[in-house]
Amino acid sequence: MAGIENFGNIVLEARRRAGMTQEAFANKLGITPQAISKWENGGGYPSAELVMPLAKALGVSVEELYAAISNDKQEKSKLRRMIDAIVGKACYTFREA
Repeated sequence: MAGIENFGNIVLEARRRAGMTQEAFANKLGITPQAISKWENGGGYPSAELVMPLAKALGVSVEELYAAISNDKQEKSKLRRMIDAIVGKACYTFREA
């Protein structure tokens, strides 16, 4: 569980540095404050489509969020696949435009 706690701490600290409440931050991302609370308290991770907007909103890199994920190889592999899918889709969309 150390990875989740580490991820939650990154979200919590970055949100506080930005001077946002959980509610304001949730509104910015278009999600519920309960989701923010869940992440900050070690209850889970954001969905794949929220990784890039989350990093941008927090002013941290996707790599920082990725590094905060569990040392569990399965969790890292899952997140890496999600990030690759998002980045690949963004690059593909950009090339098609």
